[in-house]
Amino acid sequence: MSVNRKIHTVIKTVFVILALTAGFSAMKPSIAFAVHCCSEGRCGCSRCCGHIGKCSSLCTCTSTNETGKPSNPSTTLGHITKKFSDHRTWLVDVILKDSAPGNPEGLFAAMQLMTNQLTVIGMQQVQAIGMFFDAKHQLETQRIFQVMTAQAHRKYQISEALCLVGTNTRGLAASSRLSDLATATIAKRSVDRLLLNGDLISTDGPLSDKASRLADYILKYCNPKDNGGNLKSLCMKGDSLRDPLDMNRDIDYAGTLASPLTLDIDFSSTDPDNPSKDEEAVFALMSNLIGHEVNQPISEPNLVTDDNTQIYSQGYLALMDSRALAAKKSVAINALASAAGIKAKGPEGVDPYMYAIIEQLGTSLTPAQIEEMLGRNMSYHARMEVLTKIANQDVDSITSLMENPDNVARRDVALLALELIQKSDTRRIFNRTEMTAAMMLETALMREQERLTGIIKPTTGSNRSGAF
Repeated sequence: MSVNRKIHTVIKTVFVILALTAGFSAMKPSIAFAVHCCSEGRCGCSRCCGHIGKCSSLCTCTSTNETGKPSNPSTTLGHITKKFSDHRTWLVDVILKDSAPGNPEGLFAAMQLMTNQLTVIGMQQVQAIGMFFDAKHQLETQRIFQVMTAQAHRKYQISEALCLVGTNTRGLAASSRLSDLATATIAKRSVDRLLLNGDLISTDGPLSDKASRLADYILKYCNPKDNGGNLKSLCMKGDSLRDPLDMNRDIDYAGTLASPLTLDIDFSSTDPDNPSKDEEAVFALMSNLIGHEVNQPISEPNLVTDDNTQIYSQGYLALMDSRALAAKKSVAINALASAAGIKAKGPEGVDPYMYAIIEQLGTSLTPAQIEEMLGRNMSYHARMEVLTKIANQDVDSITSLMENPDNVARRDVALLALELIQKSDTRRIFNRTEMTAAMMLETALMREQERLTGIIKPTTGSNRSGAF
């Protein structure tokens, strides 16, 4: 509102007050008097002054102007009514509205301006209150973000112990798959040897099998000091530059299979014609441990007739006995193949981190000795050995328990995952043990079964022993 308009409003208000005062003054009746009756007669009122209408019960004269009608302005009631009407007209039309051209604006306009001003100020106040609310919510939101940031910094601190587990579990699944492949390959090769498969050294029976194994022994595993030193001439027919560490690996279970954490076994390579020393040693050890004496091959004329219309009973009975024996041996073969397959080398990329764990133990081993101990491209067995045993022997593994409680809980979960992996491996071992025990029981009962069969059904005198 401008200054001139404010001054105009004040002057207008003063005029209203003066006008109200003048109006109340003008409402006084112009003719409103009464005269007592004359003294003659107590209540006769025979003589009274003018403008007397009648006498009252108290013998007083009452003016007709006092009891006039509102429509007659000459009476007191009419005069008052007219003055009030004039005042109302003046107050509404002049003071409040004052819509005549050239006159100042009335109070209605001033009040409208005041209303607009109050509305604008009220909206400005509401806007200010809204800004306060916005600022309050903004500060509260910032505080929440700051609290969450502080919690994140507290809960998600870097943990070397947790990173150790997470880093070194890489490639564990790939190592497990390579281990399964090696187990299946070793077991199949050994079973094929028992079955005199045409692709192996035992295709012609015991003679070819032992002749090939003897040549392999002379070339790679012969130790001149064995047999009381009487193997010098035999060993000289082999490789004179053979590695002394390879001597007797075809019979040394501890040195060939049990002690090493990683064996150079990889049947996923693209060069199967050049097997590694470890692969050859494992196959030689398997031949000496299980199925040293392979069966004689059953010639085809002893199985079927020349026209292929009849099967000879002696031939097929000998064949079934041979296959039953090979099946029982395959259970033991699977256990031995699993022990070798779990140590087959794994994928590349994780070895340096595993080697660092050994170095942190404070041992005096050189990097070359650590690599020799764990092997290159560490096997599934070597990785689990480090993760579940060697890594927990480090002092830092114990002191890390004083870290952030959240990191300790995360590490517990990681170790629980490794524990579940170990339990799964243990379950597979139990399954193999159970199957081996079952085959041992079956083998132990074979003689009793043959005795009972002889009692129930006497033999016909057929001889199934020997070659056909």
